[in-house]
Amino acid sequence: MPGNIDVFLIGGQSNAVGQGTSGESPVTPAGCVMQYYNGAISQANDPVGNANTGSAWPSFGLTYYNATGRSVCFVATAVDGSSQAAANDTGTGNWDAPGTSPGSTLYAASVTALNAAITALTAAGYIPDFKGVLWCQGEEDSSGNTSIYQAALVAMIARYRSAYGPTMPFYMFRTGHNDVAGGYDTVGYQEIRQYQESAISADPYSKIVFRGSVDFAIRGLMQNDSPHFIQAAYNEMGACGAAAVATGCQPKASNINFYSGAGTIAGDSSVYIGEGNYGGSFAAVAMTISAAGIIRNLVAAPLCDPGTGETYTYTLYVNDAATALACAVTHGSVYGPGTTGATDMTDWAEVNAGDRVAVKVVTSATAAATYHEASVLLQQ
Repeated sequence: MPGNIDVFLIGGQSNAVGQGTSGESPVTPAGCVMQYYNGAISQANDPVGNANTGSAWPSFGLTYYNATGRSVCFVATAVDGSSQAAANDTGTGNWDAPGTSPGSTLYAASVTALNAAITALTAAGYIPDFKGVLWCQGEEDSSGNTSIYQAALVAMIARYRSAYGPTMPFYMFRTGHNDVAGGYDTVGYQEIRQYQESAISADPYSKIVFRGSVDFAIRGLMQNDSPHFIQAAYNEMGACGAAAVATGCQPKASNINFYSGAGTIAGDSSVYIGEGNYGGSFAAVAMTISAAGIIRNLVAAPLCDPGTGETYTYTLYVNDAATALACAVTHGSVYGPGTTGATDMTDWAEVNAGDRVAVKVVTSATAAATYHEASVLLQQ
């Protein structure tokens, strides 16, 4: 019997469409995971919408239904090869403002499809509740002018909110890596991910629900000749994204703690601290990260004040390269009641599974010798 049904709009490009293997995609419960496509309501088993074969969405729907008990309907509007910004459009369409270019038709087409789906579901006896946009896009813009990507993304989200309310949820499946021939992780891909992080973190109603695609290449979950995923990866993407959405997007996070161990670090030193040890080289103390994510919230805590005019400086290193995460403890600086220390709660660094991390501690010439501690938050 039709009843309450949660509606999600799917947008983006080819990995949002799906390029997997439909036979390896899960089968969804009858009447519980649906799609509206080409004017009809049907069961959302692959291929969903215009997927070539397999996609992430049966896995998303199954996980979401099992977690919430609510039926779901997808409105699939993603387009292979489409760009975010009109200037990066190579002829397959873009999501920029209608009228920006001849190819700027995808946003308007998605709104038309969503409105038609809500009308059709209502006519069929359902009570539709639009729950937001599921978005996976960025590969096309990575080879164009990446500097315009963030503004185009933010403007598109604003257009959806003008149509569906100022608090409409926007769920990002973050861009992963390039293909083997493209070097796996090009500068363009890195920049797109940075712009995605910056745009979403500044928006209280937008969330990144999946970052794991940056591990797909090293895990053998990508097709060899393209940035597309194999079906196991789409299933993981869908299940993890649905779990995040169903639980209110509570981030999966854990602390990584660095401390110098038994020995004090003297003034005029430049060393690295790991898990209970320190040394003059990164390689000697660095710890290995087991999952992809974002490292943020650097908190530094020496056991004593450095002294008048003296400084302790802390910088997170990833794979023996300095990141933007850094802070300095000066005489009398505090981050908590009566505790000498410093924080960096603004910057962040991306890590992949297998990356190594340590914190570099630099002490000024006559700074007091003491033990040093630091911690960061790994958000997946």
